[in-house]
Amino acid sequence: MKYFVILFYLFIYFSTISQNIQNNLVLNPSFEDYTELPQVLYASDGISFCKYWSIPDLGSVDYFNEDNNFKPYTLFGKNYPHSGKAYVAIIPIYWNGYMEHITDSLKEPLQKGKKYKIDFYIKYAGDSSYLMCSNIGAYFSKNKFPFRSDISFYNKLITPDIRAQVQSKTNEFLSDTSWTLISGYYIANGGEKYLTLGMFYNENILTNSIDRFVNYNIDWDKKWKIRFFKNKYNQKMLKVNPNFKGTININTKCPYYFIDDVSVVLAEDSIK
Repeated sequence: MKYFVILFYLFIYFSTISQNIQNNLVLNPSFEDYTELPQVLYASDGISFCKYWSIPDLGSVDYFNEDNNFKPYTLFGKNYPHSGKAYVAIIPIYWNGYMEHITDSLKEPLQKGKKYKIDFYIKYAGDSSYLMCSNIGAYFSKNKFPFRSDISFYNKLITPDIRAQVQSKTNEFLSDTSWTLISGYYIANGGEKYLTLGMFYNENILTNSIDRFVNYNIDWDKKWKIRFFKNKYNQKMLKVNPNFKGTININTKCPYYFIDDVSVVLAEDSIK
């Protein structure tokens, strides 16, 4: 009898998961489907190979799939997907104002007044990444390019009206090197057709600090760089990783995060 009860609840659980996947409004939620595979480890626009996903700016989002010869290897070590064979990676923000986002076209527009549950998994690159950040989240819009610019250094375009509707714990730096769930609810205004993931407006995007970074060319001057990164006021936006191992260079100096398994479902369809 005990085994029957266990099997019954397992059946209910997996049936609910299956229904949740079926009701997911995100196209290609685990990044499994692609048109072709990048021929180099870090393609200038890697996400363009991934079906239904695009970049709402001129950033360079990386796409990794175990079907490729690169397998799980990246410049940030060996990293496996949360599920399936694929995932993407972004630099949410850097000191010079550079930001990266990814956008998905939903299966159908959100319904006005309806409550939706949003989930996605994120993973920090760990001791291979010199910096870490906070406030990574999700933003719904009717426009596929809600803040598109002809430059990728567009932190000033992330205005107070462009705030994440769901995000990680406010101002808590994301340092977990295992896959971590970011989850929350959103009541739709109606007509939102696109979901964008990344960093959005918050008080810690310090324009003055970014201006100083650019003006003093801190990126290449070691004395200024060390002083700038370690400044307690500047670390509100980006924090130096105390566990960093390796050499700071053009590849490792940024905050680097992997994303997988994105879900948007009506709240009544989600797993309680």
